[in-house]
Formats: sequence, structure tokens, C-alpha cells
Amino acid sequence: MEYITGHLIELLFTIISAICLFLYGKIKKTINTIAYNKATLLVITKDLFVQKYYLYTKIGSISLLEKESLNSLYQEYKKLGGNSVVDDLYQKINTLPLTKEEDNH
Repeated sequence: MEYITGHLIELLFTIISAICLFLYGKIKKTINTIAYNKATLLVITKDLFVQKYYLYTKIGSISLLEKESLNSLYQEYKKLGGNSVVDDLYQKINTLPLTKEEDNH
């Protein structure tokens, strides 16, 4: 009986170890995917800000709706850990005058 009990404990320990290793692999893969997605979002957001910066500085003004949209995008960018390049563009975009309402129609 002692022989069976000893091997049962070893078997349970082996099964628990295998489950832990499996879960660790899954968690590590998920963390890597999240990090990749975060980096991708930062690059896409930076590119969008660069495009919007050149567009609205060329036009010389920005609509209130677009300014609010860029503000929301900027806040999310900062939550992701975004850096100073977009900070500079955001500040410059905020200095642009607002488009007059009649220009939108």
C-alpha cells in the first residue's frame, strides 16, 4: 500500500507540473501577443498623427469634431505609453485655428 501511495503522489506531482508548464506557455504567448499589439497600435497612432498633422497644417485649420477625435486618440496613445513625437505633433495641432462652421457645408 505504501508503494502505491508513493507512486500516486509522484504521478499527481507530474500531472500538476505538466499543467503548470502548459499554462505558463499559454500565458507567456498571450503576454507576447499583447506586447506586439501594443507596439503595433503605437506605430499606427503615430502614423495617423503625422498624416493628420501634415493635412491640417497644410489646410491651416481644423474642425472641432476632428480636434476632439484627435484629443481622444492622443489620450489613449498616452495610456499605451506613447512618446514625445506625438506629443509635439499634438501640441502643434492644438495651435491651429478652428474651421468656421460655414466652411463645413
